[in-house]
Amino acid sequence: YESYSGGEKTRISLAVDLALSDVMSDYYGSQFNVAVFDEQDLYMDNKGRASYMNLLKEVAQRKRAFVVAHDDVFKGAFSDSWIIEKEGGFSKRVA
Repeated sequence: YESYSGGEKTRISLAVDLALSDVMSDYYGSQFNVAVFDEQDLYMDNKGRASYMNLLKEVAQRKRAFVVAHDDVFKGAFSDSWIIEKEGGFSKRVA
């Protein structure tokens, strides 16, 4: 694991998180209908981001997906996007 790049480590962690979410759903006998992804693309290269985007679109077909990202690529990728800006220590929705 130590020899992997930051992007590869992020992708591994994301896969483990999604698998654990499925295990928890099975264990408790219910499906989670919300998924939150907070800056998961931070260390990914373009190929990793493309795979991540495909994964997000797949997850969004099954549940409500919230994606926190600073990359402009994500702004137009989904049917519903919010743009949040932080000013003076407060966050507000601007679009």
